[in-house]
Amino acid sequence: MVLLSALLFTILFYRQRLGVNLLFFEAGLITYWAITHQLLWQQRTTKLWLGSILVSALAFVVHDTTLAAAVNIALLASFAAYLSYPQVRSAATAALMSLSAPFAAQWQFFTHILSSRIRGLSTRTWLRRSVLLILPIVIIILFLQIYSAANPRFEGLMVQLTNWLTIDLARWLSNLDIEMTGVFVLGFLISNVLLQQLAHPYLSEWDQKSDWGIVRKRRTFRFFRFRQLGLRDEFRVALFLMAFLNLAILILNILDIRYVWFTFEWEGQYLKQFVHEGTYLLIFSILISIIITLYFFRRNLNFYPSKTLKWLSYMWLAQNAILAISVGIRNLHYIDYFALAYKRIGVFIFLLLILYGLYSVYRKIHHQRSAFWILHVNSMAIIAILFIASLFPWDRYIANYNIAHADRSFLHLDFMVGMPDKTLPILDIKAKRLQEIAAFQSGKYPFRFPYMTSGEYYSRIAMRKQAFIQRWEAQHWLSWNLAEARAYHRLKHQE
Repeated sequence: MVLLSALLFTILFYRQRLGVNLLFFEAGLITYWAITHQLLWQQRTTKLWLGSILVSALAFVVHDTTLAAAVNIALLASFAAYLSYPQVRSAATAALMSLSAPFAAQWQFFTHILSSRIRGLSTRTWLRRSVLLILPIVIIILFLQIYSAANPRFEGLMVQLTNWLTIDLARWLSNLDIEMTGVFVLGFLISNVLLQQLAHPYLSEWDQKSDWGIVRKRRTFRFFRFRQLGLRDEFRVALFLMAFLNLAILILNILDIRYVWFTFEWEGQYLKQFVHEGTYLLIFSILISIIITLYFFRRNLNFYPSKTLKWLSYMWLAQNAILAISVGIRNLHYIDYFALAYKRIGVFIFLLLILYGLYSVYRKIHHQRSAFWILHVNSMAIIAILFIASLFPWDRYIANYNIAHADRSFLHLDFMVGMPDKTLPILDIKAKRLQEIAAFQSGKYPFRFPYMTSGEYYSRIAMRKQAFIQRWEAQHWLSWNLAEARAYHRLKHQE
């Protein structure tokens, strides 16, 4: 089945772009799993996972976005790991298993091959016997060399035989399609991962032994008083650190609320430090804050008889949430003056994950949950948010927004001209409109000089339109997707 799956992969993807072929390949996999009774239909998890895979595949066929393809492939790999271990309790475990599977699955395949039997003998035995033929072959070649050196006529016969073999080998290699072979090997490796029933023993054991909540562990030590003082010292350190960090972040939030939320004024600067460096550093600080909080509430400190540390931690998490909102407002200011881009949308998605992460840490402290629970709920949140985000045609949104707001925001023509082919009907701006946009941009944004001119943009888009129409008319139907099909028909209609 692995070899048949690799053959199907080669037929569908050889010299093809991703399109409906992705949907066909996954439909074939699901059909095989259903026929071989590997799908546990009585479990809601199976239905939810399969539905998500098919919906994300359809979203890719409709919108042709990289995010939809990445989410679909991640869901498929995680589902294959789930099939190998249906008792899995956390999506995080399935994801970790899918990361280890690409290496372990290849080894398992060849282990199965070596343990199979042919005519009553194992493959290992046949290989061992084949190795024994090497010695006679070496001896034969040695004597042929000796006889060739001793007899010129024999040497002539050997040269003719060698030339004949070389010509045949060269002819065979010339007929071998290296690209197709590479696609088949890739399909073989992927099929091994998807079809091999392989559960990582350490991950499955960790998944089963982990608890959702924290249990207080009382231990008896020879120096029990010392251990008690150690917990008290840790509590004091945590109390001091949380109090100081709350004060520091309070000052930062006050400054952000005043100068970012309500009194922000753009003075013609590029906003690089304001958004890029500032955003990344603030996001990094929030992640560090989550790690610090999880560290202090990892074990028996959860049961320490004082609510002060918990309330300081709640304040710390709330203030980090305000800081995350400030990052979002910075990003909104950036979009307002410099339009949309993929990373700016990605910042909002990441902030949603951070806000949920902060909320999950609050629940972990309040309900005394374990780190395994934190990993589980956040992995589910990542899957859910990325899955929902993959259902939207972000390329079209970005192109429409940037061109519609060219009279108030910076239109980065270098970025726009490199957008995917499916946005070409939107990017195809009339020459007169481009001149109007250029006049406004040069007046509001004096740093436009190093960037592409409107004339260069117009000629590049014209060349891309022609190349896209030729490619679309020449490509196979397996590479079809709805977004590019609509773009092609709109461009042909404009002609």
